[in-house]
Amino acid sequence: MAQLVDNYTSKLKRCFVYIGQHTMFVLGTQYLGFKVGNILQIIFQGRNINWLEMYGVTEEENFGWKAIYFLCGILIPLTIIKGRDALTQRLKMRRYDGERQSKDM
Repeated sequence: MAQLVDNYTSKLKRCFVYIGQHTMFVLGTQYLGFKVGNILQIIFQGRNINWLEMYGVTEEENFGWKAIYFLCGILIPLTIIKGRDALTQRLKMRRYDGERQSKDM
């Protein structure tokens, strides 16, 4: 049981450290994530398009929409970071392979 708790705590700690290392990027792109949450509300709740310019979650909203809005604000910036890191890594590998091939000639 202790090993299971330790394993879970370790994974949770890594998640928080990763988010902490990218705090400014997450903070800067949360607006984009929240707008995605607004678009989801417009689509699924049939709201007016003017809802896009407002804050999407009101006190009257049920917990489900508040959770979706929260997750959009966190997961979309983290997805952008992961995509950027993967693209950067791929471009570095391509550049390295190109330099290696030119030396072989």
